[in-house]
Amino acid sequence: MSRCLIQAALVLNASRRFRYTLDLRKEEEKEQKKHLIRAHAQVIRAALLFRLAGERELVISTAVSPPTPVGDYDIGLEQLVSMSTDQNISALHQYGGIRGLSNLIKSNPDKGISGDDAHLLKRKNAFGTNTYPRKKEEVSGGFYGKLDKI
Repeated sequence: MSRCLIQAALVLNASRRFRYTLDLRKEEEKEQKKHLIRAHAQVIRAALLFRLAGERELVISTAVSPPTPVGDYDIGLEQLVSMSTDQNISALHQYGGIRGLSNLIKSNPDKGISGDDAHLLKRKNAFGTNTYPRKKEEVSGGFYGKLDKI
């Protein structure tokens, strides 16, 4: 009888021995659930940021100042510069699109500008020359240091 108790004890100990071992399948399912929850949270956050950015863009884009006349023209240089550098499409639409803007600066979108030298001089005084300032070339000492090593 004692031999039977010893065998039963060994069997019980064997079942208890593996009670705390890691179940890889369950752990992998937990990791997949965590990954899925993180992915959903990132998608929700991205959608929220996208929506907020769109709302902010609508608020910013609707705040376009009306054109201020400069000389013979119905729009000033500052508005033209800000519209082109900021690529503000809503301002272009507010001014009436390409046709409306060409009317403000008194030009023809198909033929361009026409006029004598006095008209061109007025236009140059109002809007400046049609050039962009050249960027200053930066010379880095590190570049010349590398050339010395070659």
